[in-house]
Amino acid sequence: DTSFGPDSFRRSNISVVIWYKERNLKNISLGSLIVLSLLRCISFNLNRMQDPFLLSNCCAVLLNLSPHIVNIHSYAAMRLASVLVSSMKRYTVLVMKNGGRPAEEGDVSSIL
Repeated sequence: DTSFGPDSFRRSNISVVIWYKERNLKNISLGSLIVLSLLRCISFNLNRMQDPFLLSNCCAVLLNLSPHIVNIHSYAAMRLASVLVSSMKRYTVLVMKNGGRPAEEGDVSSIL
């Protein structure tokens, strides 16, 4: 559905999210909640599972949602920045281990 992305950030608001335990979320858009769930999945994957297929799919969903992100919830924006910074730090460490050169294109042997 082509209207899912724009509608999830503009029209669908959730008053209280009781199952999200990290923080008390009130009046959050469905799109922001999707972004939070994807970021939680990415963080868990990078820290414990290290599954390249799951990581690429979560990043693909974020990439597809990105043109429609407007009025993102403050906590979702904070988590997005946090995951980005931790991923950049991890990437820098991996590049330094590789002699200062980034991994070859298409190389999935080392996960972020």
